[in-house]
Amino acid sequence: MHTVALVVGVPDAQTGEIEEGVLACVNPACGKRYPIVAGIPILARDLAALLGNQMVAVVESDLSQPV
Repeated sequence: MHTVALVVGVPDAQTGEIEEGVLACVNPACGKRYPIVAGIPILARDLAALLGNQMVAVVESDLSQPV
């Protein structure tokens, strides 16, 4: 297991919590980066695969809502 550190972060003006940013592995041989979106770090081994698999569910839930 590797350690990650905050390399870029945008704190919320009121709470000071990081809302958007990037965590990066401190191991030079690894170099993986993980996004922070809406205050939630996305620590997935393969972010592209995760998003690809979940995109259908997101789009389907949006389409099922009345306009």
